[in-house]
Amino acid sequence: MNRQVTCNNCGGSFSIEEPRCPYCSTLNPSGAESAYMRELEGLKDETDKLDDAVQQDLKVDFGRNAKRIVLIVAIVVALVIAGALATRAVTEGEQQQAIHEYQVREAFREQHFETFDDLYESGDDAALSEYVWSLSDDPGFEAIYYWNHIGYLEVYNDWEALRSFEDVMKVNHLGIDDYTWAASVAIRLGYQEAIPRYHPYSLSMEEETRAKPYREFAREFLRSMLQMNEEDTLSFIAECADDADGLLKDKLERNLKARLSDLGTL
Repeated sequence: MNRQVTCNNCGGSFSIEEPRCPYCSTLNPSGAESAYMRELEGLKDETDKLDDAVQQDLKVDFGRNAKRIVLIVAIVVALVIAGALATRAVTEGEQQQAIHEYQVREAFREQHFETFDDLYESGDDAALSEYVWSLSDDPGFEAIYYWNHIGYLEVYNDWEALRSFEDVMKVNHLGIDDYTWAASVAIRLGYQEAIPRYHPYSLSMEEETRAKPYREFAREFLRSMLQMNEEDTLSFIAECADDADGLLKDKLERNLKARLSDLGTL
């Protein structure tokens, strides 16, 4: 089953295998690592094909022209040796790079994960978020996506983004792209169960309890934006979703534009 992830930058939903978000090009560490390993495997396959080709070239009639055959063999052997050495150098270089990147991630994990845990246990979500994202430019930061509570942190970050958007919405005229982004975040945070096969977070029962106020805020935010009751809001979300792909950005934008235009928001 092709798992879906949600972009932390734009809220778009896409395959976990994609190295970058197809909507805003934000790096997807899990997909980038998978793509990198597939390239290594492809390099190995090409090396195997080269070996097969050399063996076929050697299957010639040595009785026709011995000198010519000897020369050909010598050239082929030289090419094989040169190719093998070059391939080995490339492969070893790639392996060393992969090992180095793993070691950098592990160093980041050892240096910061205990502090992340302490801040999470303290219940100060604002301090936790501020500390984590202050390290976003540090080597090995992508290890954050292996932290036990990363799903909960993403819930908090979505709530914080919606709260900030609500303040901006009161004093600025915003476009449909802004509202589409905010609606997608609100749906992801507050209404994910309403969309088939759409599960951007994976939270424990304890995390879900802590996240409940954030989810309720998101639900109220979306209902207020659409000026709909709960039943109509669920119907609106269903019209923007697909059984196979989850929330569809183009449908959401189209339906949202029509609704906000009717309300005079746009």
